[in-house]
Amino acid sequence: MLKEYKYPIKVDSKIIPISTKDRIVPELKTGERYYISFQDNWAYPCQLLEIINEFSETEVRVQIELKAHFSYIRKNGIMIYEPFHQHTIYACEIGSTPEEAVKNTVRN
Repeated sequence: MLKEYKYPIKVDSKIIPISTKDRIVPELKTGERYYISFQDNWAYPCQLLEIINEFSETEVRVQIELKAHFSYIRKNGIMIYEPFHQHTIYACEIGSTPEEAVKNTVRN
């Protein structure tokens, strides 16, 4: 799954994920560029689409650009070009820098 994203940024292995209670949520603005990390000190640029305040923890919806050969998906037998993949994650799992994204690695 992670191989399908464009523009991965390798972050120094000395930077490690921190506990969720110690994470600091960056100032969030819809439409701005942030970074997200899923594992192994790789951060991916993403765009913040929506801030969701419906539950006890704030969630955000982001989109990450896909590589060209992963951009086509099949819907009802038709190939459709979709250059982005969307995720909904907790606000504490996003970073304003690649290093911050690794510290705030997405929980499994």
